[in-house]
Amino acid sequence: QIEALYLGTCTNPYESRASAAVILEMLGSGYDAFCADVQFAGKSGTSALQIGHALVASGMARNALAIGADTINRNTAPGDLTEAYAGAGAAALLLGRDNLIAEFDGSFSCAADVADNIRPQGERYIRSGMGLGSDK
Repeated sequence: QIEALYLGTCTNPYESRASAAVILEMLGSGYDAFCADVQFAGKSGTSALQIGHALVASGMARNALAIGADTINRNTAPGDLTEAYAGAGAAALLLGRDNLIAEFDGSFSCAADVADNIRPQGERYIRSGMGLGSDK
């Protein structure tokens, strides 16, 4: 039984539907879990990990599944300078206190409004706010 699930992504296929809840249901876990999508550009997955760790460390949850997943390639305009290295990938970590294979010693986080790459609502392609990408 997963007690918490956080999905970090900046390329969520839904604008208002929680993809984390879709994943939780697909895994057959119950509805009584901490669960949310986390959107914070390139550090979305790391933020999901930090939230999951905090819940387990505080004792609010016995375990947490932290997922980072993005499909940047689907949101990169053809001909954009970033097209050569834009890809897709995902990773998931199950956090808990039992049967450890690694320990989470802590983390640090920064938050700043850096408009280097943005995807305005309703638009498919990520735009470079620093003039490095295309205008597509």
